[in-house]
Amino acid sequence: VFNGNGRVIDGCATFFRRDRFSLVKKYE
Repeated sequence: VFNGNGRVIDGCATFFRRDRFSLVKKYE
């Protein structure tokens, strides 16, 4: 269960980072 939870959190963090990078690139 812990492994699954960490995996989900990691996925969310990656998605958030990707979304933020996309926004920055868009404004650039």
